[in-house]
Amino acid sequence: MKKRAGKRVSLLRHLAVATFIILLLAAILFAWLASQKIPEKSFECKSDKDCAKVQTSCCSCSMGGDEICAPLSNSAELKAKDCSADLMCIAMYNCNIKSCACIKGKCEGVPLE
Repeated sequence: MKKRAGKRVSLLRHLAVATFIILLLAAILFAWLASQKIPEKSFECKSDKDCAKVQTSCCSCSMGGDEICAPLSNSAELKAKDCSADLMCIAMYNCNIKSCACIKGKCEGVPLE
C-alpha cells in the first residue's frame, strides 16, 4: 500500500511542478507581449487633421465619382490621375462622406446624415 501512496504523491508533485512551469512560462509570455509597443507606422493618423477626403476617380462624387478618407501622407498616391480633359461624367450624386476623422489610428469617413 505504501508504494502505491508513494507513487501517487510523486505523480502529484510532478504534476504540480509541470503546472507551475507552464503558468510561469505563460506569465513571462504575457509580460513580454504587453511590453511590445505597436510601431508608429501602423497608425495612419493621430488627429482628424491628419486625414483628408480624396477623390479617387476622375469625376467628383457630385458627378458620380468616388471619394475616400485617407491619411494626408498617402493622399497624392490615391488621387485620380491621368484624367482626360474631355471626360464626361454622369450627373449622379454619389457623395456619402461628410468629413474625415481619425478613429483608433485610422482615417474613417463620417457619413452624411
